[in-house]
Amino acid sequence: MANTLSLSKQTNKVFRALGLFILLVLMQTVGATEFKVGGSNGWTVSSDSDALLYNQWAKTHRFQVGDSLLFVYNPNKDMVFQVNNEDYNKCNTVNPIATFEDGNTSFKLNQSGAHYFISGVKDNCLKNEKMVVVVLSDRSKNNPTPSSPTPPPPSRNGASSSFVVSFIRHVGALVGSYVLFGM
Repeated sequence: MANTLSLSKQTNKVFRALGLFILLVLMQTVGATEFKVGGSNGWTVSSDSDALLYNQWAKTHRFQVGDSLLFVYNPNKDMVFQVNNEDYNKCNTVNPIATFEDGNTSFKLNQSGAHYFISGVKDNCLKNEKMVVVVLSDRSKNNPTPSSPTPPPPSRNGASSSFVVSFIRHVGALVGSYVLFGM
């Protein structure tokens, strides 16, 4: 009887540790966001007189490693090219880093720094269908305490997304407390 009780306690501890591990993995993946490039207009030549439409859109968001960009466009009329800075400035479509033609392209931002995108149709690029996305560096791994205070980040993808992420993290913390401490 004593062996059965001891085995039950050990099994309970193993399940709690496993539950905590799963919870932590889940919380890490919840933080990634998919951004629809250009909002409801998608990836297209703008009839707007504003020449920097996509760059202004990109500046209103904070992109982090793990996020992704969703380019929605007509695959019969357009493409998305990832290019370097020089090709971005010249709308050079000859030697892209990556080419996307499916009309519903999801591009994962897997490193910090600037990422350059242009339309694969040179005339569209010349009409400012191009964008620079700056991905923030992950300071948590390199510099745990920033040297100067930073302002709070703007909403990453609207209030509803922030609420959902916050809600899931709080529920995760409660579940983690229960798993660890039996509360």
